[in-house]
Amino acid sequence: MIDWILLALSNWPPELVIVFLAALPITEMRASIPLALTAFDLSAERAVFFSILGNVLPIPPLLLFLPRVISWVELRVPPLNRLMQRYFSYLRRRHDRVQAVGGVALGLVTLLPLPGAGVWTGCLLSVLFRLSPRVSVIALVSGVFVEALIVTLIMTGVLGTLSWIL
Repeated sequence: MIDWILLALSNWPPELVIVFLAALPITEMRASIPLALTAFDLSAERAVFFSILGNVLPIPPLLLFLPRVISWVELRVPPLNRLMQRYFSYLRRRHDRVQAVGGVALGLVTLLPLPGAGVWTGCLLSVLFRLSPRVSVIALVSGVFVEALIVTLIMTGVLGTLSWIL
């Protein structure tokens, strides 16, 4: 898959490729930093800078438009709406606990360099639990910075024992 991505983006400047990969929900920084350090031979500072930039770019549009997308699906796709309502009501029953630790939980979801965790998941959780946008942005951006540090430390060998994560 990485070969296909590199071929498709081969005419782009390396920094733009890193920003693009960091903004995607599947790759995020788990792929952008390792690719920047290995395939593009960027310095750790440049890799981290462009990965953070790409990873925070989706936050404002996701927090702004995700509620509208969910509302549209609720109105236009009844079978999916029923499924979503059951799932959302299940999640919202735990709303009080999530509301109390919302920012911390979002930060933790964002900083984990694991599949299914990251900015996109954090934004979805923020919208589902109706957390404050201000708290959400602070938690998500903080998580992005910590994730960049963790992935960089793994890639540079400082946390080499955790390389299985990537």
